[in-house]
Amino acid sequence: MLTKLVPLEEELLKKRALLWGVPIAARPMHSDQLMTGFLVIEILNIGLLVREWEKREELVSVSTIKNAVRKLMASEESDMFRKIAEEVGEAVM
Repeated sequence: MLTKLVPLEEELLKKRALLWGVPIAARPMHSDQLMTGFLVIEILNIGLLVREWEKREELVSVSTIKNAVRKLMASEESDMFRKIAEEVGEAVM
């Protein structure tokens, strides 16, 4: 599924968080990052948005980053993110 959406070289793909089943904290700032963030959050449901696109030029506070990481690592949603990310990673392999 993912390889059809984002064709990547195998060597490059090995370095991606998705391949290893790691949930993603997205902070789109320019170019294709908005679409990648949409893919990660809305389509694959394997991560969360740290900062909205409209606020991309603003600094992100430490507490905002801390809350996003905490939500990805130690919340009720974190298990879901990790499980789906692992499934996507296995599908990409």
